[in-house]
Amino acid sequence: MQSLRQVTRKQWLVTAMLAMLLVVTWWNVGYMRSQRTAAQRAAADLEYCSALSARITELRKRPSLAGDVEMGQKDLGDLIDRASQASNLPRQQIVQVDPTRDARRIENSPYLRKPIFMSFDGVDLTQLLPMLYHLTQGSGMTVTDLRLQPPPVDTTGRLWNAQVTLTYLIYVPESSKERPR
Repeated sequence: MQSLRQVTRKQWLVTAMLAMLLVVTWWNVGYMRSQRTAAQRAAADLEYCSALSARITELRKRPSLAGDVEMGQKDLGDLIDRASQASNLPRQQIVQVDPTRDARRIENSPYLRKPIFMSFDGVDLTQLLPMLYHLTQGSGMTVTDLRLQPPPVDTTGRLWNAQVTLTYLIYVPESSKERPR
């Protein structure tokens, strides 16, 4: 009888071990599937992040919509010098550059619009328009006002006195107490 009990006990132990092995195998398969799903999600996230990184790099190469500080006088002077050289406009025809006007907040936005007033005397339009193009190209500035008047003395009919207002945007959230520099 005892040998029968030992056989039954051995069968029971083998069955219990097989059942435990089956449970551990089932758990491992479930764990492996969850790891595969997590790896697939991570691969998709990596692809998405790579696309975002490429988009950020592309956007950084473009001119920005707004700066976070006012353009310094030296920067503005250098920009005007480059634009006047590129447009063959003699510097003497630029009568006034006034960047001292206050920047004004665009309503309900975190942006300030900073005006720069420029005045030209006796300028040919074939010089003025390229000058304005070079001033606005890649600098974030736009021409918001252009006024032309004939000069008092002009025998050719080609020269004009011009007053131009250029503006650019500065990003300053309303919660920021600090004024742009």
